Amino acid sequence: MGVFFMKLMRAAVLLLTAFLLLGAGATALAAEQWVTDPNTGAKICIMSMTDDVTLVAARWSGPEAGGPDAGSTPSGAATEKAAKVLGIPWGASEDEARRIMQERPGTKHQVTEKIANNTTRQRYIGPFNDDQAVIIVSFYQGKMFAVSILHFRSADQVMDKFNELKAGMSQRYGSPFKESGKYLDSSAWWVLDPNHRAGLIIVRNDIGQTDQSFATMLSYWQADLGRLLGSAAAGGKDY
Repeated sequence: MGVFFMKLMRAAVLLLTAFLLLGAGATALAAEQWVTDPNTGAKICIMSMTDDVTLVAARWSGPEAGGPDAGSTPSGAATEKAAKVLGIPWGASEDEARRIMQERPGTKHQVTEKIANNTTRQRYIGPFNDDQAVIIVSFYQGKMFAVSILHFRSADQVMDKFNELKAGMSQRYGSPFKESGKYLDSSAWWVLDPNHRAGLIIVRNDIGQTDQSFATMLSYWQADLGRLLGSAAAGGKDY
């Protein structure tokens, strides 16, 4: 089992790295500038490939940040929703995160492991939206920076779970920033706020003979640390 979770964590690092390599919209690649339309008061986010953008005028008739039709724009409401994952605030200590997780009904701590790059991970078994899952909470230098949730399924059930999770994430945070792949290669990615991201992929469970040969992997992470650790590696509802 330990080998499998090592592979899962490598998958999580690859997921972080892959997000950073996506096109315009990821902060690693695009500059983000928020402005206010003087005519409507709407908050407008301008994304560009450089930092040297000079705004001369603003006029907007589409969805407004924080409004009922905010879509995938990281609005103030979305930023508030992204302030915690599973009730754990970003930057929480290992002790604080463990206390919060063990207060969740039906959740049990399995193991805490120290791995490379000053990183530690806690693994739990417990419900995520009333569906049993493996939950991995990761820390860098003692502070929480990522959470991954895995739901194990058979090959003919995993896409239903993927689509369920994608719909739940989209309802909470807006449409995915990017979607790619088909069937077992499907993935979806969200910009939660200027420094937090989420990604949904499918991974293979290759430990022994099992009727749960795949898992959906929903990961949340802090973008600045994701860039740091991804670069090192390369070289209500719970949503």
